[in-house]
Amino acid sequence: MTKDITVKDVEKEIGVTRAVLLSWESVLGPFPRNTRGHRTFDPAWLSYLRQAKEKLAEGLDLWRVLEQLQRPGGQAAPSHSAFAPEW
Repeated sequence: MTKDITVKDVEKEIGVTRAVLLSWESVLGPFPRNTRGHRTFDPAWLSYLRQAKEKLAEGLDLWRVLEQLQRPGGQAAPSHSAFAPEW
């Protein structure tokens, strides 16, 4: 059995804070959670988040990152309209 990768592990591995991860989650869609409701990641998610950080460093915004990267497990990415305010 493999150990779940926690938010704290992701912070150390890719060098972003918990606050940044939570803000990314608001655009990239929900991160996986364990049965206790804690965010947990596998190596594919860690790779995805690392790639997202690299794309952001290249100057892309999160919406462009969302369009360019495939979410782990083939999950559909949320649409822009899911987060757009209804005015």
